[in-house]
Amino acid sequence: MYDHGFKGAIRNIVPSRSIPDGTLADCVNLDIDDAGALVLMRGSRVALNVPNSSAYSTQSQQGYVVSNGILNEVLPDMTLILLTNSTADEFTDHGGILFCNDGVSVDSGKATNLKIPTPTIPLNLVPSGGSELQPGTYQATYTYRIPNGLEGGTAPIAAIELTDVGNVYIEPPPAIAGFVVTVYFTDCNGTVFYGNDGIKLEQSNLLADPFPDDVQKIAYHESKLFCSVALPDGQTAIIHSKPFYYHLFNYAKNYFIVPGEVRGMMSAGSALIIATDKQLLAYNDGLTVLADYGCPQGRPLALSPNGQVMIHSDRGECVALPFQNLTEGKCSLSPGTVCSTKVIHQRGMQQFIVLTDGMGDAFNAYKDQRVLLPPTEVSG
Repeated sequence: MYDHGFKGAIRNIVPSRSIPDGTLADCVNLDIDDAGALVLMRGSRVALNVPNSSAYSTQSQQGYVVSNGILNEVLPDMTLILLTNSTADEFTDHGGILFCNDGVSVDSGKATNLKIPTPTIPLNLVPSGGSELQPGTYQATYTYRIPNGLEGGTAPIAAIELTDVGNVYIEPPPAIAGFVVTVYFTDCNGTVFYGNDGIKLEQSNLLADPFPDDVQKIAYHESKLFCSVALPDGQTAIIHSKPFYYHLFNYAKNYFIVPGEVRGMMSAGSALIIATDKQLLAYNDGLTVLADYGCPQGRPLALSPNGQVMIHSDRGECVALPFQNLTEGKCSLSPGTVCSTKVIHQRGMQQFIVLTDGMGDAFNAYKDQRVLLPPTEVSG
């Protein structure tokens, strides 16, 4: 007895003669709702047309767009508020704060540059006359700071030893337009640095590295920013900031290497999901391979409301964590060479929307093949 009811999903990886009645093999402009019914997809209109742009929407549904080198906030009426100059094309967010891969962050409509220079030249310390300092060793360093804002990492530590009572002259460090210079000095034989106002230098700033250059992908995970930087040998370095200090890094310690090109990073709560051109990985104090296939370029990862990461891979749609390929054994989907993804809610349905350039063949696509029979002799 045949079941003629609709099966509720696309099945197109076997010949049409092998699928039961009521099975959907293809559709255009149709949605499959939560009950498995076919619903005509509603049309949409262009709400905002911005040239040369890269756009992003936070989990709190705040929109941003970078166009012609300017980062703009998108208001509900689709008007734009100019925030700052930006070259960003990748973004992440947490707690309503936007982080861009060029080092710009936005909190409550205020843009901040996380790329604060770290001095590379130590201070020049010269002994001088006087009686303010006792004999012993003194150390000094300096930082650059945004006025009334974030302070960067310190210069290499300079040291001087006084053999008699005296003083130390500190040659002024080089100035950088837009930044305030702060000099720090220790007590005699001390290790704690103090500014002229007596404020102690934060330990996190000591010899810290700045926000990296040439960041490709960026993700927030466990109070840190993770930034991917391509290496000349074809691998990728993923460098993370110090916890809660999104502008301070340690290139020598806080990094790990991933084979291939990183095409997406997103936090799944218990682990950072990393999509490359060849693998899907999870990072949690170590790398775990989730799948031996990768993702197209673009933005293949999207966060669902339950905290899981949806993945548009070269082998269909996946979810993590726990990792599962949702479509591999059910339907054939062209992966595209470039993609963009988003989890949206409309008409009571939660949908994982994937836009691609339509290129590329699905790995499990069924292709009809003609069977050629040998010629048959005909006698007259």
